[in-house]
Amino acid sequence: MTRSLERLLRRTERLFVLGAPTRPARPPATLRAEPGDPTSPRLARELVGVVVAVVIPLVVAIALVPVRSALEHSISLLMVAPVLVVAVAAGARLAAMAAVSAAVSFDVLHTVPYYRVTIDDPDDLVEMVALLVIGVLIGLITEAGQRSVVSARVRQRELHAVTDFLDGLGASDDDELIERARRGLDELLSARDCRWHPGYHGTAGPVLVITGAISNADELFVRAELESAELPAGLEVPVGPPPNEWGRFIVQPTSGVDVSIEERRAAACIASALGRYLDRRGEGF
Repeated sequence: MTRSLERLLRRTERLFVLGAPTRPARPPATLRAEPGDPTSPRLARELVGVVVAVVIPLVVAIALVPVRSALEHSISLLMVAPVLVVAVAAGARLAAMAAVSAAVSFDVLHTVPYYRVTIDDPDDLVEMVALLVIGVLIGLITEAGQRSVVSARVRQRELHAVTDFLDGLGASDDDELIERARRGLDELLSARDCRWHPGYHGTAGPVLVITGAISNADELFVRAELESAELPAGLEVPVGPPPNEWGRFIVQPTSGVDVSIEERRAAACIASALGRYLDRRGEGF
């Protein structure tokens, strides 16, 4: 939902330009957040996620302290709720952290002796272990379901982008076909900006190849076998095989959004098909 809203806002604000300077400048290295860079927005979000996953069960456990004598063994069941919330919102990894936090919070605040990391009653120990196991299982099951939903949406997006491009293959106007390809790349690569640069043959930025890998002469940005990854800034998608390229699409991806291997390959195939079609037409720009 959030991703669709962001894409809608970008499209309403963007000025569509067909054609641009023949050689775009590569973004400064200081603006590119590399994997493992402590200034990376992705790393910051992951740290926030870990903190929230640990804090939510603790807050719930503290809120239940005034009623722990009345609820007795029901506390362990109630502690499953924050783990379920984290699992639905963030997946199995953070749900496992939330389950550990819930189990420790339950031990310290709701088992005798209170406020100590010890358990005298074997039943409390069983409840704590059960809470931990249930929390992890909830995370795994929820994430598996979410992956199925996301996978179906990805397939639908790929099908829409490819069929929209194929529908335009009979267009008499090359600009219209290029615009259809641009729209497909924009959607598949979750771009905040995607522009066509006719006659540009590259060397300025990372390049998407037909296998789904992203690299240039200096370094490998994204391996082909990596299922999902955040794209580098200034991604170039060649149209036509070198050295006879018709030009390249230059993509500025949305920060923090991962793109699947299927979406990357579909985008590269659209660009490749566009190049082959223009070769057959034998027309320049």
